[in-house]
Amino acid sequence: MNDNEIEILGTEPQPDNSGKRRTALLVGILVLIAAIVVVLILLLRQNGKQANQEATNNAQEGEIEEVATDTKATVDTFCVRYIMNSSSPADTLLRVFKPGAASVELLISKDYDTNDASVIFATQAANLKAEDGGIIGDFVYKGTTLAQGCADSTTLGFCAIVNNKVILGKANPTNYLDSTISSKGFFYRHYCYVTGNGPEVFSNSAKSYRRAICIISNKDVAVVESYGRMSMTDFAQALYDNDITLAVGLMGSKNLDEWYRTDSSRTVIYQNPYGPNPNRNYLIFRKK
Repeated sequence: MNDNEIEILGTEPQPDNSGKRRTALLVGILVLIAAIVVVLILLLRQNGKQANQEATNNAQEGEIEEVATDTKATVDTFCVRYIMNSSSPADTLLRVFKPGAASVELLISKDYDTNDASVIFATQAANLKAEDGGIIGDFVYKGTTLAQGCADSTTLGFCAIVNNKVILGKANPTNYLDSTISSKGFFYRHYCYVTGNGPEVFSNSAKSYRRAICIISNKDVAVVESYGRMSMTDFAQALYDNDITLAVGLMGSKNLDEWYRTDSSRTVIYQNPYGPNPNRNYLIFRKK
C-alpha cells in the first residue's frame, strides 16, 4: 500500500430493510383480520338459517294447533284430526273431518244458513264454470235436476245421496242419477280420486289444495283435504295410502266456504272471497 492510499477497516454497510418488514407485518395483520371476518359471517349465516327454520317449524305447529280440535273419534262425535302420509309421494299432511252420526245433504245458496245449529260441517261441493258461474256436470237437488252432462272424461266421478245413503263411484251413465231424482235425493259430479281398483292417475300435474268426500275402510264417511298443495295424482295416492276405499272430489283451493261446529261454536276454516252466486252449492253434515 502506498503512502498516499487510505485503507478503511470494518464490514460492508448492510441495506436498511425495516420498511419491508413493516409492510410484511401489516399484510399479515390484514390477512388475519379478513379471516376472522369471514368466520364471523359464516357463523352468523348458520345461526340465521337455524333461527329461520325454527320459526318456520313453530309457525307450522301453531297453525295446525289453531284448527285441530278433539282427536278422539267416536261414532257419535264430530272430530278433526290429522294424518301424516310417510309412504305417499307427496309426504304431506291430510286433514280429516269425520262427522260421526250425521246425515249428509247438498244445499244450494238460497238454503244455505250458517246459523243452523244442526249443521256440524259444511264445505263447497260441485265446481262452477268460470265464465258464467253455472254448475259443472250432473247436479240433482232434492230430486230436481239443476244441471246435466259431464264436462269431460275426468269428471265421471259422482256422489249420490239416496235415502240418506252416500254412494260414491265413477260411471257415465249411472242408474244412481235416476234413483236420486225418484227419491228426491242429491247428486253431483266431480273428479274420482279412488275407486275399487285403486288410486286414479291424472295428466294434470298442477298443485292446489285438494278435497274429497271419502269412504274410509269401506264404512265411515268423511271429508279429507290436503293441508298443503298437491297434484291430483299425489292426492289420490295419499288417500289410498290411508285406507280410503272410495273418494270423489269436492271444490278445491282456499277460495271457498268451509267451517265446522262443535258445542254450538262455529269455527271458520276458509271464507269465500267472492260475491254471492245462486249456483254455489255445499256438502253439509247434519246431526241426526
